[in-house]
Amino acid sequence: MRTKSMQFLLIALAFFAQNAFAQELYMPRNIKNAYAKGTRSMDGKPGKNYWQNHGNYNMEITVDAKTKIVSGTETIVYENNSNDTLRNLKIRFVNNLHKPSSPRGGSVSEDFLSNGLTITSLKIEGEVYKEDARSWGTVGSVKMKKALVPHSKITINIDWNYPLSKESGREGQIDETTFFVAYSYPRVSVFDDYNNWDMLPHTDRQEFYNDFNDYTYSVKAPKNYVVYATGDLLNPDEVLQPEFASTFKKILRNR
Repeated sequence: MRTKSMQFLLIALAFFAQNAFAQELYMPRNIKNAYAKGTRSMDGKPGKNYWQNHGNYNMEITVDAKTKIVSGTETIVYENNSNDTLRNLKIRFVNNLHKPSSPRGGSVSEDFLSNGLTITSLKIEGEVYKEDARSWGTVGSVKMKKALVPHSKITINIDWNYPLSKESGREGQIDETTFFVAYSYPRVSVFDDYNNWDMLPHTDRQEFYNDFNDYTYSVKAPKNYVVYATGDLLNPDEVLQPEFASTFKKILRNR
């Protein structure tokens, strides 16, 4: 009897274990849908139907050392490479984290706070939009007059300004003559294949989710200021002393 009972117990355990492992592990619905659509694959590589939207940004940015105001004129050519029709445009401005009404992951001082972004002009495909962004958090929404259909482009023109916060963290005034002008431009938020528009607010406790875009930009600052930035400097002869311009171009040739 003892032997027969033990055999039954082992068979029963094997049966339940097999059924337990046969159950599908939990997977978020949006990820499961991306696998079903073929935009993602189970091996971690992009699926056969994978796509990304893309922006081509051309920006002229000015830093006023007296008023501590950063302003910009921006043109974005935005490509909708998805199969979705986009009726709203989500625009992200990370530095609205400094607005008193924005959610944050921790407490801040008075010197951290500012009024945030002001849009002085917004056009989409030449159409004027009455949007000043005063009510936005770190992500704002614009209802487009004409939908952006799949596999097409639009041109967005934005003129904007914002004040540098007195306190410098990721961005702001380091001292009276030194400024960290980071994350200073409004950009189209990410529209992806599994969450659609990224509407999560930036709360200063996470990194950033961006499309892979192309950028051409200029920075205008007072004559006696030094500007450092990422990218390729296109006019070294205009902004560097001859000796340094020559050294800079020599480095570029040899890299």
